[in-house]
Amino acid sequence: MVKVAPPKKRVETPSSVKAVVDKIASTPSLQLSTVFPPFVWIFGKGDIQHWIVVLNHFDDFFAAHVAPRVQLELKRSPALGHPHGGPFPSDACLWILRATAVILDNCSNKQLYGSTEHLSSLLASEQIEVAVAALYVLASATRRAPGARSNRFHSDHKLRARLLALCSGLGDTARQGDGGGSSAGGGGGGDASPPTLVLGMSVGGGGAGRKGIGISASDDAGAVHFEFYSPRGADEVLGDLGPSGSRVISASNLHLDGLSDHATTEQLASEYKVPADLRFSLFARVRLAKLGATPEGASTAAQIRLLAFCILLQSEGGSGGASGGGGPNGADDTLGLVFLTEPQPEFVAELLRVLRAEGEGLPSAVVELSLRVLAALAGDRSHQSGVITVMRSGGHPAVFSALVASAVSRLTAAPSPPVGAELAAAGLPKLELDAINAEADAPVPLAEALVSLLSTLVTTHGGCQTLRDVSLLPVLLPLLRNRNARHVHIVSHAVHVLEIFMDYTSSASAAFRELGGLELVVERLKQEAEDALAEHATTHGSGGSNGGGGVGG
Repeated sequence: MVKVAPPKKRVETPSSVKAVVDKIASTPSLQLSTVFPPFVWIFGKGDIQHWIVVLNHFDDFFAAHVAPRVQLELKRSPALGHPHGGPFPSDACLWILRATAVILDNCSNKQLYGSTEHLSSLLASEQIEVAVAALYVLASATRRAPGARSNRFHSDHKLRARLLALCSGLGDTARQGDGGGSSAGGGGGGDASPPTLVLGMSVGGGGAGRKGIGISASDDAGAVHFEFYSPRGADEVLGDLGPSGSRVISASNLHLDGLSDHATTEQLASEYKVPADLRFSLFARVRLAKLGATPEGASTAAQIRLLAFCILLQSEGGSGGASGGGGPNGADDTLGLVFLTEPQPEFVAELLRVLRAEGEGLPSAVVELSLRVLAALAGDRSHQSGVITVMRSGGHPAVFSALVASAVSRLTAAPSPPVGAELAAAGLPKLELDAINAEADAPVPLAEALVSLLSTLVTTHGGCQTLRDVSLLPVLLPLLRNRNARHVHIVSHAVHVLEIFMDYTSSASAAFRELGGLELVVERLKQEAEDALAEHATTHGSGGSNGGGGVGG
């Protein structure tokens, strides 16, 4: 396994970062989740070279506890009994994966990250939470800066094949959602509105302001349909595969079989003689089918599909290089490759339906990932024009405008935790401060995804026209009043979007002045200058500052 190599040229690590790096690296990896609270970022813009020691410490954990587990390669026969090494240390693994995602989200030089082979293996983890966390790390590693055409992230054949398998069903859910609503319960009163079908979920409906998600009645619960070609020969686990030819697996109600995803896959693979190189494709169908049989599971399945699609789209070469590094596994994966490389207006419309249903009880993670996928599509050459065309039609600008206004309102309404001298004077108990920080952070993921999409759109002519349709200035300007220390990065990105947008059109500059934007900027600069002077006076008078840590709230 390739670790992160130290830089040839010495890179100076800030003292506050080094203190946290040393603390994490000196802690045994199996104890990280018990010694430290969830990892949070408090360092400003970072460089992954500052965190090489930590990332290599994490890689040692993967080498010891992930690489030896052959069941993650789906090559273990049921007759072999308990997998390698006893119970998997999922708590430690989750802490490491989530900390890694935070580091990658906040650092440059992400292309140096070298543990993707282990992440690829974890996509087959028996614990769904671990598999999803691995996808989030890959999404962070592949995320491009707005306007960038490349991120120098290369995925190997194994990873691309697994991601394609996890995308399975995206095209089906888009076509299903385009067909209108379908009530899972049937009947209903005259005032009951039909639910909206998005990404395999039934959202809202039922009248009386009902919110929440269900599952589509048009789907066979827990059903798998898998077509594949089996070559003639022998398999190391199954033995003789029988005669060559096309085969079809059709099974339903898999969520009722009482077996784990691995056990169900092994059972079907043994019965239908599925070759080793197609076994993860079958496993992905089994997992997604079982998840899709419950409302909560359907939400997780939607997140898995969206994450896998976004990672593939943003890997080196984008949609244009999707066929590189080996072909897909199975007929359904071939369809997934076509879905990735060709414009998909139905899928874009499906993502916009997610935004429309945002206030109907749809999980925020699904909305956030839909925005991330829209940003990735809008930044991809083969999809860009199609995305913008759909976004400018069918009332979508109004939906997008309402979402921006809602996100700004939530950020503004969130509590502002005390910092610096205010924090010392407040003397708040840690539990109370953690609660305030958590409430302040709650609207951040959605706002970050939204600003990412805005930052991508504003770099193109068509995108700026879309933002003009959205009436961007009136809905985004109130964000300049937000002084919350935990929202500074969002405000900074929003200001950058406004700068580019006003460069695009002189009418936007005039509107900015008419709406009081100039006064807002001047007032904010004045307040920030006063804060900086006060902080300097405080630290100068006390002879220094307390460094603080990077682990914990």
